[in-house]
Amino acid sequence: LSYAAAVKLGIQRHGTGLVEIRALDPRQPEPVTRLASRSDPPPPGPAPGGRAELWLQVGAFSSRYNAERLGDRLRQAALPGDVHISAGYSHQQPVFRVRIGPLADVEEADRVSERLAAFGIQDPHVVID
Repeated sequence: LSYAAAVKLGIQRHGTGLVEIRALDPRQPEPVTRLASRSDPPPPGPAPGGRAELWLQVGAFSSRYNAERLGDRLRQAALPGDVHISAGYSHQQPVFRVRIGPLADVEEADRVSERLAAFGIQDPHVVID
């Protein structure tokens, strides 16, 4: 979100916060609901069953090998949560996303983000699945 939007929602003082975003997709008749932190792009919506989990996405690669290399580095760092690599598609090309989680809350995500900076990983994306 922009700073102005964060002010209107009353979350600018906290630095981070969860918001609900409703995106309209002209290819779908129903609005798509997504959750995001104040400063991150919209991630996928909650998992089936209604229980959302918080993750940090630290990389996305076209090569599984590169995703596995980063995953191995992160596993050695003994960070909270597990390191997961998920395969998907972006712009009709394969993509392998490296995520850490599930994390307990936004504060834990902020602490993990700070530790990731020591590994040269800046600005991981908050994802709610």
